[in-house]
Amino acid sequence: MSNPKFIPSTQLIVEGDIYNLRLSRYMRLQLEKEYNMNVQRYYSMMCVNGNVVDEYQFAAVVWALLRGGGQKVSKERACDIIEEAVNDEECGIVKLFESVLEALSAAFMNEEQFKEYKRLIEVYKSSEGENDTEKK
Repeated sequence: MSNPKFIPSTQLIVEGDIYNLRLSRYMRLQLEKEYNMNVQRYYSMMCVNGNVVDEYQFAAVVWALLRGGGQKVSKERACDIIEEAVNDEECGIVKLFESVLEALSAAFMNEEQFKEYKRLIEVYKSSEGENDTEKK
């Protein structure tokens, strides 16, 4: 039995709708062409700053991730999804940011690196939960 090909993606749930987020090569090139945007540089800035950095570029990246994930959404619909995510109690801006960061991380890592990344995120989240419990 052969190993299934690693297709780097993640999911975002907004108001009960499930969106696949994936940065395809085609959409990476579209961002370069339409927005003169280096996605790897933007990803690095997100990692260093720990935030969206530039709302315009963030929206463009979300659009590209949605399209790369198989959703045929317009740029306007992508902006609506961002707004819905921010206003969704289950999702919110933090979960949206984390999902975008995870999808970009997956795009720039091989399968082993991505598995280790996910493991480290889980360790970090579990240690945050322990710290919150200790403070109470």
